[in-house]
Amino acid sequence: MSYHFDTVEELKEFISREVMTNSEASAYLGISRQGFAKQLKNNRIIAIREGLYLKKDLDYYSNNLKKTGRPKKQEEYT
Repeated sequence: MSYHFDTVEELKEFISREVMTNSEASAYLGISRQGFAKQLKNNRIIAIREGLYLKKDLDYYSNNLKKTGRPKKQEEYT
């Protein structure tokens, strides 16, 4: 997926809407910060940069949880 922004304001809007910090991401997923850290350690959640997460990646993680709350094996995605 490719993104294009015509203005800096469009970029800022995208970042404020689609990029989250550790605290925001763990709250968004409804898991504790410790649980979030464990998912990071196990490479089930991937940061775009240390401490920053793309909402699309968090949605992918969330949509691929088993009913037991454990993640399914990750498939390749882009």
